[in-house]
Order: sequence, then structure tokens, then C-alpha cells
Amino acid sequence: MIYLRKRRSIKKIAEEAKKAYDEGSTSKGKHESGGKKKLFKGGPKRPPQSGYGLFSSEKLSELTHVDSKHRMTEIAKSWKSMSTAEKDQYAESVQEMMTI
Repeated sequence: MIYLRKRRSIKKIAEEAKKAYDEGSTSKGKHESGGKKKLFKGGPKRPPQSGYGLFSSEKLSELTHVDSKHRMTEIAKSWKSMSTAEKDQYAESVQEMMTI
């Protein structure tokens, strides 16, 4: 008996949450992903915020042969093995992207 009451209350809570979620949808009936709004469709992508971000975005497209679970591990290993001069080049590239 207690189990049935708990089950009903959980279903009621779930229905209320679904209703609140549906009411919060956008005018097109779709929900915003991640809470971020795109101001302009097809606008330019935001540049990476760091040299590592730029490096990892480049390497992600190159390492398609590596399993997706291990790609970021491989990228991190290669970043750590790079010299500081090479890392600084990526940081400078990011600064240039920010000023343009």
C-alpha cells in the first residue's frame, strides 16, 4: 500500500516536471540546448579561448582514426610533450583571432 502511494506521488511529480518543461519551450516547440542562445544563425564561430583549445580543435579533426574515447587523451599527451615555444605559437594565434 505504501509502495503504491510512493509510486503515484513519483508519477505526479514527473507529470508536473514534464508540464513545466513543456511550458518553458521556445516558440518553435523546441528547447534551447545548454541555455545558450544563438543571436545570428550562420554567424561566425567563437574563437578558442586558449592555445590548448585551438590545438585540440585542430587535432580532433586530424585524429579521426583514433577511437573517440581516446582522442582527448592523445591530444593531451601531445600537448604536454610540446615545447613552450610551440605552445606560445598557439597562444599568439588565439590572440590574433581575438583581435580580428
